[in-house]
Amino acid sequence: MLHRVQLRTDPFIAPHRWLLRLGARFYYPIAAVAVALIVGIVVREAFVAKPNVRHLADAVLVGGACVFVLFWRAERMWLRRQVNWLVRLTRPDLTFLWSGLGVILIAAGLVAFIQLTGPNSIAANHLWPLFLFPLLFLSERSNMVPFMLVTGLACVLLTLLRLSVSNTLSGVLTPPLWLAVLAASNYYLARRNVLFQIRTEL
Repeated sequence: MLHRVQLRTDPFIAPHRWLLRLGARFYYPIAAVAVALIVGIVVREAFVAKPNVRHLADAVLVGGACVFVLFWRAERMWLRRQVNWLVRLTRPDLTFLWSGLGVILIAAGLVAFIQLTGPNSIAANHLWPLFLFPLLFLSERSNMVPFMLVTGLACVLLTLLRLSVSNTLSGVLTPPLWLAVLAASNYYLARRNVLFQIRTEL
């Protein structure tokens, strides 16, 4: 009976495989929409009295989402061994470089956000999960050493950002610890997913 229950709940059996393919195909667009929504809400709340700054931030946000989706398209073509100007420009194979650069750009954006809105900025409290996106990208495409290096960089930068806006130990250390736990959990789940795919020949 237990064996039958496990088979019915196995996501790799035929009736559920379309969900995995759907997630693999539209992961980046869904992530881009989620990031745009999160940042858009925070930007609107932080710059409610500064419409010009808010419009500029919205334009940057839309541009970043477009670049995100273009990279998703380039990576799909690269995986299919298609080579064109977009693939040569974005180089999706350089996962370590792009994830590290993403962490640095997110930290720079948060610093600029805090400088514009002051030390009590809601950005430092609500936008730190953005560091998770480049770590999720790297965890599914790289080995442990590059993943640990970029994760350590993200945690150090986040700790420094929290030090600039918080004077409590929990306020400084809790977000980096959560970031490390979530990133490490996704790294484990990504490796487990690969093993399941090999076993089921998905």
